Amino acid sequence: MIINVTPGLRQLNLMQVVPLSETRTRVLLRTWSAEVMPAALTKFLGDTILEVKTEDVAYCEQVQRGMISSFFERGYIMADEKQGPLSERSVLAFHQWLVGKTEA
Repeated sequence: MIINVTPGLRQLNLMQVVPLSETRTRVLLRTWSAEVMPAALTKFLGDTILEVKTEDVAYCEQVQRGMISSFFERGYIMADEKQGPLSERSVLAFHQWLVGKTEA
């Protein structure tokens, strides 16, 4: 689940990313606005979201190809023991917590 609040607008975007298989993912996007926006602004925001998500799709497809390759063993989070500036240990901890909650 991705939650995005648009700066300067009273708008909320919720994106649900649902893995369907190693090569397929469903993305559902819902947008709410607390105020009526001019049609031009609505179109601009819609076009911008579509452009960004189109770029994201290309990145996700590359990652998925890498995950099913013979060079990929396991894991997709960089959680180095030294906890350097690029380490994603907090993401790993959250994923482990979430797995524990969903296995009950």
